[in-house]
Amino acid sequence: MPVKHLMKLVAITIVIFIISALVFANNMKTQSEYEFKQTGELLTTEISDMMELWTQDQLRILAGIATNEYVIDMCLDPQDPLKVEKCENFLKELHSRYPYYENLPVAVNLESPVNRAINGSSISVDYGEFLVDTVAGETIGKGGPQYSYIKEVFAGKPYYISEIYPSILRGTPICVMSMPIVHDSSIIGIAIISPQMHYFTKMFVDNAKLGSTGYMFLLDENSKIIAHPNRDFILSDDADTLEKSSFIISQIQNKNNFFKASLLERSKHYYGKAISLGDGNVKDKWYIVFSQETAEVHSDVYDFLKLMALIAIMSTALFVGCVAIVADINKKEQSKLQLIEMNSKLELLVEERTSELRILAYTDGLTQLYNHRHSYDLLNKIIEDAQKSSSQIVVLLADLDKFKIVNDVYGHPVGDMVLKECADAIRQNIRANDIAGRYGGEEFLIILPDCTFESGEKIAERIRKSIEDKEFDIKGLRITISMGLTMWNGQNSSELVSSADELLYKAKNNGRNRVEIDPSIISLFAKNKLSDSQPGI
Repeated sequence: MPVKHLMKLVAITIVIFIISALVFANNMKTQSEYEFKQTGELLTTEISDMMELWTQDQLRILAGIATNEYVIDMCLDPQDPLKVEKCENFLKELHSRYPYYENLPVAVNLESPVNRAINGSSISVDYGEFLVDTVAGETIGKGGPQYSYIKEVFAGKPYYISEIYPSILRGTPICVMSMPIVHDSSIIGIAIISPQMHYFTKMFVDNAKLGSTGYMFLLDENSKIIAHPNRDFILSDDADTLEKSSFIISQIQNKNNFFKASLLERSKHYYGKAISLGDGNVKDKWYIVFSQETAEVHSDVYDFLKLMALIAIMSTALFVGCVAIVADINKKEQSKLQLIEMNSKLELLVEERTSELRILAYTDGLTQLYNHRHSYDLLNKIIEDAQKSSSQIVVLLADLDKFKIVNDVYGHPVGDMVLKECADAIRQNIRANDIAGRYGGEEFLIILPDCTFESGEKIAERIRKSIEDKEFDIKGLRITISMGLTMWNGQNSSELVSSADELLYKAKNNGRNRVEIDPSIISLFAKNKLSDSQPGI
């Protein structure tokens, strides 16, 4: 073949190769955007569901405060110092179990001001202001009906979730949840909890990462960032940040959940949605957003184009330098093999990302135990199976004793180490088919399917003893665990866990480092043993 014709053939081949590479790259780009949308939808849905479940748990705790006899007695007689003291002691004990709250105050429906002696000073407390708190009286006399979470509940809301704002006490971002304290159909006070947004961020946002640039954050309808891996962005008044947040919210409100934009000087892909935490009972609407830099989303495409460009350059040099050698067939075969290899790499990457998402959806990032939501799902499945087979289920709710002191004295990195090692101790002392999950904070939910009371008690005691005897690398650091043990008797999962939670609370009140067992189970077990020991007729 003449050199002139061969050169034309080379040029045509290169053009076809480039066009094919661009078409293939465009298909890869479309696929990578589809994968991002799928990932964003999965992550935002999972985190939204977890947040809704967490909110229900917070309302359950709030209801426990609002119906507590000490709290009601104090609201009915706010000038009785003994009743005030009992109420405050109850709230402080509860606060020690849930240290992520900023404060657990109670506002009282007062007809006239009441004076309280705090740290040598007399403080006047009026209608809707805090009469008791759990922060050494720092917020007594504060609050009041000018705050949405006070005003809305006195106006008849069954509960209320406030806007995110700097706390009265420390100025750190918090979310306030409130609920009426009712006696004889009248609102006599308001129970209040105040989760810290830094804890909220750590629980729901910090672990929701993908690759090196993919992360999750939350906004409210005022364009304020309320949860973000970078704490400096939370409640920032920076005009640029507010403008960019407003743009993101407008996209979501216009039903454009997936979009691309160049914000904060970088091109990014975004997937966002609104979160439903209770229509009519929330001050501001919340939005959850997953973002990832466009360069990382399309990294496979860019790598492919670089490879194709390199192949094109090398092919051109080879053809130009060896025009006398007819190597079209071998070259096409080589290109085909390279395309197959690239496709294999893409399939492997998709599989790896799917595996990462599956682990993220079902496990707790710190302890590698099942997370709160998946533990509940497994408990529901085990109850469903037990209803068919009439098998027994033992449920343990466990809480590390005085864990807040560990964080305060040794720091949160040591606290995280203690949580991981205690989780390992739990995992090593249960059976292969048992379920262990992180219920939240330093609490663990342990499910023992097809388990008798006697075996469940032995397992619980084995866990307790293992943690009590555990030696940590930090000199002088010891930890114990308290547990509530109950058995399934036809209840649903929430009722079963609530029963275990009440027993855990008793274990704390009875000295900690113990397993508190449902008395009805002990009675039934004793009766069955007595019946088994009686001679037959």
